[in-house]
Amino acid sequence: MKKACLAFVVLCILNMAACGFGTVELPPLPTLAVKEDVTGTPAGTEAPELTESLSAPEATATVPPTAVPTSEPTATPEPTATPKPTATPEPTATPKPTATPKPTATPELTVTPKPVSSEIDKLLKQGKVYTNTVIRGEVCTSEAEANEFLREKSLTYSSFAVIAEKVEYLHSAKEYMELYPEIEKMTIEKIDRYDNGYCAVFQDVEAVYDANICYAMRIGDRSVLSQNEKEVYSYLKEVLDKTGAGQLSTVETVKVLHDYLVLNLKYDVNFQDMSHSPEGVMKNRTAVCDGYARTMRLLLLMSGIDCRIVRGTAGNQPHAWNLVKMEDGWYHVDVTWDDPVPDVEGKVGYLYFLKNDADMAKTHSWKSEITCTADNYQIYLYQEVLCESYDAMRIVFSRQIEEKEYLVFCYPKKGILTQDLILDFVMKELQMGLTYYPEKELTDYMVLEIVNPLWKD
Repeated sequence: MKKACLAFVVLCILNMAACGFGTVELPPLPTLAVKEDVTGTPAGTEAPELTESLSAPEATATVPPTAVPTSEPTATPEPTATPKPTATPEPTATPKPTATPKPTATPELTVTPKPVSSEIDKLLKQGKVYTNTVIRGEVCTSEAEANEFLREKSLTYSSFAVIAEKVEYLHSAKEYMELYPEIEKMTIEKIDRYDNGYCAVFQDVEAVYDANICYAMRIGDRSVLSQNEKEVYSYLKEVLDKTGAGQLSTVETVKVLHDYLVLNLKYDVNFQDMSHSPEGVMKNRTAVCDGYARTMRLLLLMSGIDCRIVRGTAGNQPHAWNLVKMEDGWYHVDVTWDDPVPDVEGKVGYLYFLKNDADMAKTHSWKSEITCTADNYQIYLYQEVLCESYDAMRIVFSRQIEEKEYLVFCYPKKGILTQDLILDFVMKELQMGLTYYPEKELTDYMVLEIVNPLWKD
């Protein structure tokens, strides 16, 4: 019987080998094979059955094959643990080199030489250092922000403070005036240091009239203007278009704008506040001295001609007029004093047009760093009425009598012609009395203006 059972077991084993399990189940001893397979399988309900009966080798034989192949492949997932190399992202820590942007801080070093002018350096040394103290106020965090803050304050205030996060953002007074030509005068009183910035105190700040409009013209951006300033700007452009000033030579441009203001404005004997500004010129067509001067300056600047306002006295009264830069130097132009009071329609004077210091000092007084020494335009406007002889006077008279509202004669100081001689000649020619303006003195010539009694509109 035992032999029959053994033969049956051998036959089963041969059948299993034919099914592909032969290589796994070759160990022939059932007892040892089963114990080894049970200890090798992590999970299986067959193991208890083996301990109860060793006479069921079929069941014990089938368990090991299924357990062996499945356990080994499940171990292979350990390579999926190889994602540990994903820990290699530690190289992404290499972005620490991005800390190298510290070199970008070096550009600030290139800026420091600029503000450390002798003035800034001196003020820093003299200023106070407040530790553990924060100053209140708007702190400018860039040079551009500090510059714009200063420019805006200079339009309204004669003294103010600029707080800059870094001293490199500040400039000397001279540098600011070069940066903004609209600022004519300023001083820096002190620079104190606080925990949150450097406080520069500015004093005696004087910006030119209409500095904002001048700035807009210079940078070509009208967005910085208020609505009222934009209206004034449009008016000035309209005047330039009407006169064609931009298409003329420098001297012709100055003359045509001078004439336009004289002919289109009236001197405001009531001295209204608005008459001091281009706004009054635009809205009311009236002006006082600084209204004339401010409007003339803006028109010339828009025409590309440098022009300043000079303040002084004339006729023992405070007065303002212009300094205009021509090709050969600076000249005085007083539009106000060339406009007759009371207003005379069609009358334009030129006695204060393109004059040098010597001529203007006879009636005006002022202080200015600009000197006007050239005199190439002394008789520019009087070439056609220049007469150095009696016969020349006759020709000048006949040329004007039919077409001019005013008779103008220009003659040398040391010549044969005088005011009385010319008046006597004209009265005899016209056989009537005359109205005239007393002769005016140029450097080497005299000018006489007579109202033409025959003139008809």
